[in-house]
Amino acid sequence: MTRQSNLLVIFTALFSIISCKKEDPAALIPLSDLLPNGYTIEVNPHEICPLCAEISFTSVEPVNFEYTVTGSIPFEKSTELASEALNAFPIIGLYENSLNAIVLRFTRGDGDYALDTIYIETDSSYTGNPEIKVTASAQLLRQDGLYLADAHFAEYNQTYSSRPFAFDHNGDIRWQLNIADAYNYITWASKLSSSGTVFCSNNGTILEFSLTGELLSTYDQAGQEGYKFHHDVIELPNGNFVGLVDKTGTSITSRSGQTLTTMEDFIIEIDRNTGAIITEWDLREILDVNRQIHAGAENGDWFHANSVEYSPHDNCLIISGRHQGVIKVDWQNNLKWILSPNYDWGSVSGETFEEYLLTAVNADGQAYSDSIQKGFYADPGFDWPWVQHSALLAKNGDLILFDNGWNRHYIGNGTANQLYSRYVKYHIDETNKTVSQAYTFGSDLGYGHYSMIVSNVQELDNGNLIFAPCYTFTNERGKIVEFNPSTNQVLFSASLLMKDLTANPNANPGWGQIDLIYRITSVQL
Repeated sequence: MTRQSNLLVIFTALFSIISCKKEDPAALIPLSDLLPNGYTIEVNPHEICPLCAEISFTSVEPVNFEYTVTGSIPFEKSTELASEALNAFPIIGLYENSLNAIVLRFTRGDGDYALDTIYIETDSSYTGNPEIKVTASAQLLRQDGLYLADAHFAEYNQTYSSRPFAFDHNGDIRWQLNIADAYNYITWASKLSSSGTVFCSNNGTILEFSLTGELLSTYDQAGQEGYKFHHDVIELPNGNFVGLVDKTGTSITSRSGQTLTTMEDFIIEIDRNTGAIITEWDLREILDVNRQIHAGAENGDWFHANSVEYSPHDNCLIISGRHQGVIKVDWQNNLKWILSPNYDWGSVSGETFEEYLLTAVNADGQAYSDSIQKGFYADPGFDWPWVQHSALLAKNGDLILFDNGWNRHYIGNGTANQLYSRYVKYHIDETNKTVSQAYTFGSDLGYGHYSMIVSNVQELDNGNLIFAPCYTFTNERGKIVEFNPSTNQVLFSASLLMKDLTANPNANPGWGQIDLIYRITSVQL
């Protein structure tokens, strides 16, 4: 085995008495029978993922490899080998500031197996990480896995260092990718790809990493052609990427006749194999750029795209614009519908938006009053989204999103007892252009879970839902709630206490002045 310095020391055990499975003791064989040359372990091999290692070995025949990071919440992972060689298989899920015991298990086709144990000592992953306070955890009912926080740490000079991390249901960080150690510009929306890699956007580039921090691919043609990524990138079923971008040199003419440089109003598709830009959506062509009920009348940030979702049944995109609402467009940039208060919509090239604006209806299909359609009031059974984020498709095809709630019913900041955020699910009848509210959660949590920016929702494989207000106006800034929608029972909740609140208490609450959690999602690493 190799020994590593840099505060990480590996100790090997010749024989292990720990087994994470109950097996026939007679099937236990010496490790040397399967791996005559042993194995090598390299800790933090790519220098930006301190809570991981990689194992490599050659066996005398194909074997299945499994490992378990022991502790209060064991972390397990396995692979089936098609050959005798295994190079750089990731070992993740280590604890910070701990002497981690990892049980290794090698099993050949006849069921015989060998065990070994290694010990890896770790330091802090990042000293600026928040304290994670778990307030509820029903382990048998919550979705199995970790919670991935898309974390960005303020440098107090209008810049961020991005270090996404994953924590378990005890609030212990078990994985972190210190992207800032290699890229000093904020990276957006770190996600898992279909193949288990991590991808995100950084200025004009899409980056793709292994779970141990190896930079696998970069797609930088967008930056070379004057685009700059922000907020969200998704992976299409064919492997291509779709990302929200700014485009250099774009502008609009305001109502007063000013020429304004625009931002966050373009989307592009990137070919996964070549990096080429193969599709562009220009939202200025299809929407009223002067409808700025949330952004102000003279503002180039007229749309402020913050999430994009692929609709597979009709090959369309669903795009959330903080300052406008949620829209659906096809691949030719034709508008399909608009989910937004039906107020102050003008026209584009003389064409109005009546045929695209969804009409709010109740459970019986009856339209609400004009004052509700325009967003001045709500009904107990319906309200529009307000500066929403994270517009996604549920498994049944309905639309779910995080309704931030700022400027709800055009009241601006409002008072604390008026401000709340919520998880909301809408059913959209695309034929009749109507929308009904199918489900909502969170409004009764009030100001303590109100987040006027960022944040997300998620529907999990086991049917549970995630409601994550990621910038609340409390010391417990980022929050996550996992709950059962049938009973509204909270199955997991945690608060993230950001260190900048004590490290720099006098910082202005502006860009790069505050630590920021963009999204918190449930993941299987």
